[in-house]
Amino acid sequence: MFTPTYVYIPLTRPQLVRFTLALTLIAISLGLIAKPILQLVLDFPIAGSSDVKFYVPGILMPLEVIGGILMLFITMHLAKAIARLHGTMAKAMFVTG
Repeated sequence: MFTPTYVYIPLTRPQLVRFTLALTLIAISLGLIAKPILQLVLDFPIAGSSDVKFYVPGILMPLEVIGGILMLFITMHLAKAIARLHGTMAKAMFVTG
């Protein structure tokens, strides 16, 4: 006997990809927000070795923070759109009447 579950389960398999994408985008955006603060307050370079340190130029710090905040909002809207699509798909397959 064929039920919609047999179609629904394979369609929900890319959950790991969605989770990994969301986690990566959130981590990058929080890093962009925190990096200028860490650089100014703790003298923490973005890259370096024992004798060479690389810092973000001061003029780019506000742009990094704004870019991080914008990326965080875009990530949240993307997650909301994927959840709506998932809900619509589930409703179309399982809700009758």
